[in-house]
Amino acid sequence: MLGNIPQDLTGAELYVDEIKRLGLWYEGEDEDLPLIGDDDGIDAQRDLLNLHFADACIDLARRLHADGRIEKLFGRRLPVVVFDLDCPGWEIEATEAANPPELIADFLTWQRAPEGP
Repeated sequence: MLGNIPQDLTGAELYVDEIKRLGLWYEGEDEDLPLIGDDDGIDAQRDLLNLHFADACIDLARRLHADGRIEKLFGRRLPVVVFDLDCPGWEIEATEAANPPELIADFLTWQRAPEGP
């Protein structure tokens, strides 16, 4: 687990600093944020923040693969499964984007099986 959570104090501080620098940080209740003018009332600021966090997680996994840190730490190449409990189904797309294809072939087969995970 990483990001703006109590279990990752260092990561939370770094992430909050980055999103403040990018102008994505907000404080207060969600209803205080500007809305996109569609029928769903989707909150633009929250969407941008969520997209940024998703991209940051995928980019981190890619960098861990590229610089060999995963292999060095665990003694072999391992896939990074990226998921968000608030976005079911996204783990397939995110994990695919974060890993070399040969590392996730079994994961994709399992996820895409007719009977499902």
